[in-house]
Amino acid sequence: MRTRPLITMLCLTIVCALAMPASAIKVDKAIKKLPDEDRQMILALKIYMAEDELEAYLTLDGHEARVDFLEETGYLRKWNLIREEFMPHVVKRQVVKGMNKDELWMTWGKPVQVRQTFYEKAYVDIYTYFFYEDRKGTAIPTPDRDDPLSYNRPQWEMNVYFHNDKVVSILEEGELFSPQDLSNQFQPLPDAVEKPEPVAEPDPEPEAGTEAGSETEGGTE
Repeated sequence: MRTRPLITMLCLTIVCALAMPASAIKVDKAIKKLPDEDRQMILALKIYMAEDELEAYLTLDGHEARVDFLEETGYLRKWNLIREEFMPHVVKRQVVKGMNKDELWMTWGKPVQVRQTFYEKAYVDIYTYFFYEDRKGTAIPTPDRDDPLSYNRPQWEMNVYFHNDKVVSILEEGELFSPQDLSNQFQPLPDAVEKPEPVAEPDPEPEAGTEAGSETEGGTE
C-alpha cells in the first residue's frame, strides 16, 4: 500500500527537476555552440546581463556582431578591465589569489552567500560558492545546493576570503583560514626589495705610453 505513493512522489520529483532548469539548459547548450573566444567572453560576462540581453546576444551571428553588442551594452569594458596576469585564470574558471571582485565574479559568478568577519585587526569578506561535478568530471558552480542539475552528483562548498579588494585565500569547506594570508599581502613587492651594493669595477689597465716611458727611463741608466 505504501509503494504507490512513494513511486508517485519520486515521479513528481523527477518531473519537477526536469522542468525547472529548462531555460538554463537551453542557454547552456547555445553557449557551448559558440566559438571559443565568444564562449569565454559570455561565460564571464553573463552574470551582469539581464535574461533578455543574454537571449539577444545568443541570437547574433558572427564574432563582430557579438563584440559590437557587448560594446554597445557596456559589458565589453568589464572584459577589457581584466588584468593580463589573471586573464588565463578567468578563461579557465580558476580563482587565484590577487583577483579583484569583478575578476572573481567573472570566473565563478556571484557568490551564494557573503558574510564578514574580523581577523588580525582587519575585516574580511567571505564569499561562499557551491559546486557539483558533472558527468565529465568538470566542476560546475551552482547557486543552490538543491540545484536539480546537481542531483546525485558530488557536491562541495568553497569559501573565498576577500580583503582590500583582492582575494587572499581560497578554501574548501572545513579548511581553516590563516591570518598569515593577510600579513602576506603586506610583504614588500620585488621592486621594493633592497638592492645589493654595486660590484666595484677593476682598475683600468696602464696606458701603453706609460709603459714606454718606463722603458725609456730604464735605457738612460
